[in-house]
Amino acid sequence: MAHTFRYQKKGYYLEFSGAITMKELEWANSKIYEHEEFDNHKFQVFSLLNADLAQVTEEGPERLAAADFGGSLSRGNVKVALVAKDQTTVELCKEYQKTTEILQSSWQVRIFSEQQQAIAWAED
Repeated sequence: MAHTFRYQKKGYYLEFSGAITMKELEWANSKIYEHEEFDNHKFQVFSLLNADLAQVTEEGPERLAAADFGGSLSRGNVKVALVAKDQTTVELCKEYQKTTEILQSSWQVRIFSEQQQAIAWAED
């Protein structure tokens, strides 16, 4: 797994590349929860454009959404932008989005095919 993680402008930017496992996604997600600015952040941008999520099963996004629902109870009204083009990755993103809606999370989730669109929406 290769990924970058940065915090700026009240938001988290994560960019993944190469083969990614569910364990690696959970680890990256935990970095957000453990970060000193978690209680102040307003958005998250996950760029999966160069990631291969073939090893992630359908239950993976559901687990991430459940964890994020817990986070939404202490930090509401966060925008989550998922950036993906690959069909498999987009389907996993849709599963995450659907699960957050079922759980009635206060976090807004949108899927984008272009990173700049995702960033513009998240930072707005």
